[in-house]
Amino acid sequence: MLSIEKLKLTTLQKDALYELGNIGAGNAANALFQMVNMKVEVNIPKVEIVDINQYFNTLFNDTEKIFISRSQINDKIQATLLLIFRLPELLKLLSIIENEKNIENKNINKLQDLSISSENVATKLANTLIGQYIETMGHLLGFKLNIKSPTISLDIRQNILNNIKEEVKYIQKLALIINTNLINSDIKNSGLFLLIPNVKTLPTLLNMLFDFK
Repeated sequence: MLSIEKLKLTTLQKDALYELGNIGAGNAANALFQMVNMKVEVNIPKVEIVDINQYFNTLFNDTEKIFISRSQINDKIQATLLLIFRLPELLKLLSIIENEKNIENKNINKLQDLSISSENVATKLANTLIGQYIETMGHLLGFKLNIKSPTISLDIRQNILNNIKEEVKYIQKLALIINTNLINSDIKNSGLFLLIPNVKTLPTLLNMLFDFK
């Protein structure tokens, strides 16, 4: 049985995963453009095996608040898709979408600290972007993916990571990730998609991607 410790990807396999991350995030970027009416770009995806704890430690400090939307794909393939914004980045987007002045991040420690309208917009934002990415995956793979409804939360790094590990047993120490950034240079804003496949179904995922090509 394939294990994360023994996983070695060929150049062709990495290219297929690059393409998946690029097209999925690209369609999500187009959806975000429709919401904020500003150009949104994606960077070149990264495909790498990481220590998930160290990876999150390099991205976020101990105390900063992180908005995260998580969706589980449970089908012929298994994967976890994460959409992440730092709190100030989320609030900047919400203020643009709601056409309001900048929303202060003082005393915002959880989603319920947002106004009802802002919380609803944050939920719609996450569901739309996650939905676009997963719908694109389905088109590439040739079938509609069976997913759990996205969950959203706002918390510090370690609490979020602990919750992910508790709910997704194949994400523990090492993980294969496809990392793609959403970048809006006009307002100096960015978000992050992390697609984390279960390596047990990775051969199925790769075979489907090569069939598409």
